[in-house]
Amino acid sequence: MRGPQTLGFAGGTQQLLNPSKREADYPFCRNTRKRPLRLETQIRQPMQTEHNRIEFSRPDSRERGSTMLEFAALLPVVMTILVSVIEIGNAVNQYLQISRISYEGARFGAAIAGLETGTYQHSSTAQSVRLQRTLQTRVLTLLDDYGYDTSQALLTTAREDVLGGGTFDAVSVRVSIPVRPILVRQYSSIQFNINSSAPYLFADDEI
Repeated sequence: MRGPQTLGFAGGTQQLLNPSKREADYPFCRNTRKRPLRLETQIRQPMQTEHNRIEFSRPDSRERGSTMLEFAALLPVVMTILVSVIEIGNAVNQYLQISRISYEGARFGAAIAGLETGTYQHSSTAQSVRLQRTLQTRVLTLLDDYGYDTSQALLTTAREDVLGGGTFDAVSVRVSIPVRPILVRQYSSIQFNINSSAPYLFADDEI
């Protein structure tokens, strides 16, 4: 009778429990020196269950009807906000343009010698009237360059005594013109009244 057999492995030797069995019947006792153990991993595929199953179904007529109803209810609100943003941006742009034109007209009038104190309608001499017309022509030219209708513009030009006593005079230009709307024509009833002034560069004794 044979004695107990031993098998070699990485940590030493181990005695077989049943000498009559082969070495292949004990895979944990194989000789790792001859054939190293290989670890094989099996990739588990996700199980298709009812919880993670994605199903695409066509909406029924009731869902389509509710979607169209919501769109019809929100469309006027969205369009009103969009038109308001466009018109407000357009009005702000025109306000800045007219302010610039008014200020440029005041600077132009401040460099004209011979203007009398007072508005254009109260000028007494023909020379002062001619100079005031030159100033207004300059402002109307600037308005036309920016694309405004000069027939709707109302100009008021004057040389004003700011501090009294003739110590400090200023030339003021007031421009009144309606707004040019983009989408809503009712906004054309809004009027811009912008006044700009610049210090007059000449004194009465220098003229």
